[in-house]
Parts: sequence; structure tokens; C-alpha cells
Amino acid sequence: MPILIAIMLLKLLTLAGSIALTAGFVGLFAFKDTLGSHLTTLWLGGLLAVAVGEGGVWLVGRRAAKTIETEP
Repeated sequence: MPILIAIMLLKLLTLAGSIALTAGFVGLFAFKDTLGSHLTTLWLGGLLAVAVGEGGVWLVGRRAAKTIETEP
């Protein structure tokens, strides 16, 4: 169960990063006056969150796969 919780939290981090990247992309075209000064922060934070989220899920899944015992 702790593995499932860790994966779900990391997926939520990935989702937050995706939302930040989407806001940054929309900010390039639609809300330049409002989001203009925050575009760099949105892009860097979004990319970092997606990288950490997906990398963490990969790492947790890889370690979990090593602990699985299969029946003969």
C-alpha cells in the first residue's frame, strides 16, 4: 500500500507540473499582461515537477518490481 500511495503522490506532482506548463504556454499568447513576468517560473517549475514526478514513479516502480515474487 505505501508503494501505491507514493506513486499516486508522484502522479499528482506530475499533474501539477503539467498544469503549470499549460499555464505557461497559454500565457505566451492569451494572458501576456497577467502572466508575463511569471512565464519563466511556470516553465521551469512545470518541467522540474514533471521530471521529478515521472522519474520518481519510474524509480518506485522499478524497486517494487524487484520485490515481486512470482509463483512457479
